This record gives sequence, structure tokens and C-alpha cells, in this order.
Amino acid sequence: MALPDNPTSPRREPQAEVLGVEVLAPRSSHAISQLIPGVTAPPPEIPALLDRARRIFTVGPQPEEYLPIPDEVRDVLTRAEAYLLDTRGVEFEDARRRDMLHKEVLSFYYGEQFIAYRPTAEGVVVLAVGEDQVTALVQELPDDLSTEIVCGGPDPWL
Repeated sequence: MALPDNPTSPRREPQAEVLGVEVLAPRSSHAISQLIPGVTAPPPEIPALLDRARRIFTVGPQPEEYLPIPDEVRDVLTRAEAYLLDTRGVEFEDARRRDMLHKEVLSFYYGEQFIAYRPTAEGVVVLAVGEDQVTALVQELPDDLSTEIVCGGPDPWL
């Protein structure tokens, strides 16, 4: 079975067959070693995830790799801007608006999940989801690239 194009997407379908048994993508790097004692291997999505991250850092993300901005997020930011303008006479600067937009989009899609992402002026690209993926990404990418990665758990969406 082929892996989905985006290795950060949730896994629900069987991803491999081990000793004649279909296995779901492991949630931890220990899952494979639990199936076959003495064998340790990275989860099947890790090589694809690393290839995608390297491409994003060298060539740049494809437009579809940026998280889409839901109407709910736009509405929250519009209300926040209006409130600050009305109550304090403060207008958002572009950098502040972009940072808030990134924060809210990440909360909307990945609230309370451990992720690695790359913020850019064009949007935000999620590179890894979950401790195993994030750890593999940070360990495998060269230092000059890993400094552009932000890791953490966004706040839960409203």
C-alpha cells in the first residue's frame, strides 16, 4: 500500500504487512520492536517525512502544503483586531497579524498535539506530528535547517 503524499496526515489504514499481519502505522517507534522482538526500525512514515522536509527546505513548500485558513480563524482574528482598535486604538502590524494567524491556524488543526512546523511569510507548513516524527526530524536534519523549525504544542482551539 502506498503512503499518502503528506506524511503528517493522520493514519487510519493499514500501512504494512509484518509476518502476514497487517499493521497500522505505529504511534511510537517501539511498535515494530514489540511485533518482532529484537528488530527496531523507524515507523514507515519517517523516511517519507524526512524526504518531504528536505525538499521543503531546499526547494520550498508547494502551495497545497501550507495549512489552509478556515473561515472560523479569519473571524476570530477579525473580531480581535476590531476589539483592540475599538478599546485601545491599536492596529495590528503585518508581522503581528501574521504571527496571530499562524498561532490560530495551528491551534485549529493541531491544538494540544506535539508538532514541528515552519512559519513563513506565505503561511505555515507542518513538518511532523507526534513525538516520534518530531524527534526524527530534529535529529536527522542538519543544524542549519533545524534552526528554522518551531516545535511545540499549539493551544487548544477555542
